[in-house]
Amino acid sequence: MITDRWKKVISIGLVLAFLVVVGLALSFALEYYRYRYDITFKTQQQLVDLTKNAASSIDLLLRDAVIATDSLAQDISNGRLNQKEVDQRSRELIAANGLFYGVCVAYKPYAFSPDARLYARPVLGQETGQHRYHQA
Repeated sequence: MITDRWKKVISIGLVLAFLVVVGLALSFALEYYRYRYDITFKTQQQLVDLTKNAASSIDLLLRDAVIATDSLAQDISNGRLNQKEVDQRSRELIAANGLFYGVCVAYKPYAFSPDARLYARPVLGQETGQHRYHQA
């Protein structure tokens, strides 16, 4: 038969074992949430950095495109280019910017010709070595 002294020892042992198990569970839970927070924070930072870098490269591409197209538009507006030279500059823009699908020079109504209300001449990228022209 178990004496009262052994009953107390067993009950204290069970309480201590329970407290150890609860302590370990809390420790594991805290470690899990700390790890999850660290991973989430690092991933968010990586995504923010990646997004900033991508936006910066897009900005540089568009800035170069704006400078090039503004130069072409200024030369056309000042009457420095004929249609053949406009087509040549359009082809050069496409060749210099590999991500360009094409370049389209569109004129305001009746600006290209008094007989033509609207005029636009897109020059699309190369297809089998040839530039394609489309009349709009």
